[in-house]
Amino acid sequence: MIEDDLTQLRDLLDSLATIDPAGLDDTVLHDATIEVHRLQQRFAVTAGQLLAVWDQRTLGKTDQSLTAAGRPSREL
Repeated sequence: MIEDDLTQLRDLLDSLATIDPAGLDDTVLHDATIEVHRLQQRFAVTAGQLLAVWDQRTLGKTDQSLTAAGRPSREL
């Protein structure tokens, strides 16, 4: 289920946040930087797909928000 996947992703991001980039050698730092940017692009695509369906279903208005952006801005 997506909830489990999001939990795993959150846990992995928490783990990555504990890494000190200054302690990485140049090769690892370079490779990690490139890979993080690749993953960031993939994540943006997935986020866009979710947002498109969310917007299509007008879920931003289900809590009486005046705009679609109002709901997520309060919940983030």
